[in-house]
Amino acid sequence: TGWEYKPQGNITSIVPSSGQESTRVTIEGLNLRGHGAAVGSVTLAGVAATLVSETNSKVIVTAGSSTNRTGDIVITSTSGAIIVESNGWEYISKGSIQTVSPASGQ
Repeated sequence: TGWEYKPQGNITSIVPSSGQESTRVTIEGLNLRGHGAAVGSVTLAGVAATLVSETNSKVIVTAGSSTNRTGDIVITSTSGAIIVESNGWEYISKGSIQTVSPASGQ
């Protein structure tokens, strides 16, 4: 047999679509494994994310550390297939505590 084109993967949902380091992100779609055995890697706005779990229709990652930026979500399959959601992720500033009131108590 000859070469066979397979349907391209497609991202349909990103929850949440913004966050900071350690944010858990759920990406849903079709053919996310790119017709390979598994998802090999995921980047959020160019930053490697830690893969928590993956199926052909759902990938869960934890966002890596980054400064504020917006960029693509890129899923790379073990087959070499690449699925891109343009400007699908935004890194936002970390929160900071300015004051605590009261300063003591039980």
